[in-house]
Amino acid sequence: MTSQKFLSIDPNTVNARLGLCAVALVGTAAAIPAATATVIVNNTPIPIPQTVGGVYINFLTGGTGGSAGAVPGWDLNPYNSNGGSQ
Repeated sequence: MTSQKFLSIDPNTVNARLGLCAVALVGTAAAIPAATATVIVNNTPIPIPQTVGGVYINFLTGGTGGSAGAVPGWDLNPYNSNGGSQ
């Protein structure tokens, strides 16, 4: 059976290394820029024509139009084919 060797740990060395880790952590946290978020709300009513063609809406640009070609990158195409019931 072999004997186990134990290392002696100097408390001053441990404290010094923990202090350096704390300083590094504070320095890293200070270098990170603050995050911001912007919420844009557009409450402009868009009339939906009473046709199967509807209206094309691009949420990113806010563009609207009566055909897909008029609104590149459109996201939504609501339409009304029920004779005026919306």
